[in-house]
Amino acid sequence: MLQFSHFKNIDGLAHGITTRKGGVSKGPFFSLNLGTQTGDDPHRVFCNRNKLLSHLSWDSSSVVIPNQVHGKKVMLITKERWSDDSASHGLVLPGVDGLTTKEKGLLLMIKVADCIPVLLYDPASPAISLIHAGWRGTANGIIAQGVGAMEASFGTKPKTIKAGIGPGIGGCCYEVKEDVREAFFKQKLDNSVWKTDADKKIFLDLKKAIFLELIKCGLNKDDIEVASECTSCNPDLFFSHRRDKGQTGRMAAVMGLV
Repeated sequence: MLQFSHFKNIDGLAHGITTRKGGVSKGPFFSLNLGTQTGDDPHRVFCNRNKLLSHLSWDSSSVVIPNQVHGKKVMLITKERWSDDSASHGLVLPGVDGLTTKEKGLLLMIKVADCIPVLLYDPASPAISLIHAGWRGTANGIIAQGVGAMEASFGTKPKTIKAGIGPGIGGCCYEVKEDVREAFFKQKLDNSVWKTDADKKIFLDLKKAIFLELIKCGLNKDDIEVASECTSCNPDLFFSHRRDKGQTGRMAAVMGLV
């Protein structure tokens, strides 16, 4: 698992982002595929999830997973909600792309294969948010929603939040159409997030766009760590929906308070 250096040594905080290594899946899903809606054998996926949870020493019934739709909904998870809705395999929430909680003993999990996992931690509460940020969610304000949910629910001050922007498709590989750039107009992003090559192809640096959104929300830039890895550039280490034309697995980002 990959970890952020400024989260590593915090007592009571578990976190990490998986690679594609260490599982039992075969073919295009080789080997640690954690996504159940990929076409992979579900038994292999749940075996992979169990391997991950065993590595983390976490019980499967305490996992909370959003059923991601590239939206901007961030849901507050309380013990009461989890107790009411959970199943033996964990709580799965439809129509949600972000989770926030201050409850101990719940492991938040999102799945990615080019989209960016964003991890937020407020040491004052303590509280956490875990966000699935693709271009649609980012353009529609999911980063502000994630920070705002912590402010509203826990009284978090943005300047105290530490953030991690995980591996995802980089500006080197993320070619987009004009409609994507138009979708970001209301965000008033710095032009440095866009690159146009000699063939007039447009490339988006989504990690930088997220970084700038976090700054706009009030975070200190020195409290934001950005993973350098591009999922599309590293087929041995990461699944990539764009590179593999949709026939691929999913990594997971996890975060929990112990």
